[in-house]
Amino acid sequence: MRIAIWDTSDHALDSVALVDNFQWSVEASEPLATAQQPGAVYAVAISPDRKTLATAGTDKVIRLWNADTLTQRLVLEGHAGPVYGLSFDADGKRLASAGWDDTIRLWDAGGGELLQSWNGQGGDVWSIAFSPTAAKLATGNSDGSVRLWDADGGNMLATFLGHGTVVHTVSFNHDGSLLGSGGRDGAVRIWRIP
Repeated sequence: MRIAIWDTSDHALDSVALVDNFQWSVEASEPLATAQQPGAVYAVAISPDRKTLATAGTDKVIRLWNADTLTQRLVLEGHAGPVYGLSFDADGKRLASAGWDDTIRLWDAGGGELLQSWNGQGGDVWSIAFSPTAAKLATGNSDGSVRLWDADGGNMLATFLGHGTVVHTVSFNHDGSLLGSGGRDGAVRIWRIP
């Protein structure tokens, strides 16, 4: 599977949306770098400092790349099946992963050490996101649940039910007070975070 990084800074402002001081263009551009990875890529995350790209997919591992050159620098092993979700915490020191094996794993993004791991309690874990403060993690699961976790201890804080099937994506708003989720059922939901 090909992995590519694009520079979106050279396009006209009429086709650019500003999001958190980044410029994202809807026009096509040439990638800055391209790399190959075995199998399908299901998840990509860029560290907050934009120096590290994390990728994961069907080959059961997480790869950490130099984001400028796409030179692979670390391979993180531990999942027993495909890895569906990745998320860096706010300072880029931890990387969360989630996958087919119903586990949530926290990694040291600098050295690749597994910091902790716990069971997702909802079948395959398809999506994962750190809250803006990195105190909480949200997961979307194959049983249709959205779960909220204490990111430091792995304790489940809340379960949100409402999707009829797999939850493919979860995302916090800027202050962590709301959580969005979207699933295979076509539903998009917003949850208030306790």
